[in-house]
Amino acid sequence: MLVIYLLVRPSYVSTFVENASLDKFMHDDKALSYNLTIDLSIHNPNKKISIYYRSVKAYVAYAGFRFGFDDSFANFHQGYKNTTIFHLTFAGLQSITNTNRSYMVINTYKKEEGEGYFNIYLTVDLNVRYKVFSIKTYTDKPTVKCSIKVPTPFFPVRAFEPYSRTKCDVNIF
Repeated sequence: MLVIYLLVRPSYVSTFVENASLDKFMHDDKALSYNLTIDLSIHNPNKKISIYYRSVKAYVAYAGFRFGFDDSFANFHQGYKNTTIFHLTFAGLQSITNTNRSYMVINTYKKEEGEGYFNIYLTVDLNVRYKVFSIKTYTDKPTVKCSIKVPTPFFPVRAFEPYSRTKCDVNIF
């Protein structure tokens, strides 16, 4: 393995949230109603290593409360020096009444609503295998974590501001 490592000099993937928008993000004292879309890019910078994605599972959280999940992606192969865009959609109604964090969710919501941005946290769990020349390696399970500042859908000043591209962290271990 050391010889292969020295020959190919692998680099980890780089990930960015290219765009994020909230069409709906509201709460009452019992539930959080949401419609969030995120475009996530994953770039394979390697010249001699391709990546087989066996599963991609994404979820979002707000104020420590997990509220959306998307695992609708089929297995795929990402070639050398390639960028793949994932279009993530999270929509629904999530109960917040029986959680320890409901008080924090409501208070954070009121504060950030006035500021014009909501801080949403995206986590993507990957299950991948690497291919070097004709050799497929072990299964790896990196996690992508992104802190996204999304403009509120009903704040007039922020509604027309473009989303600013956000770099994500890739945790290998």
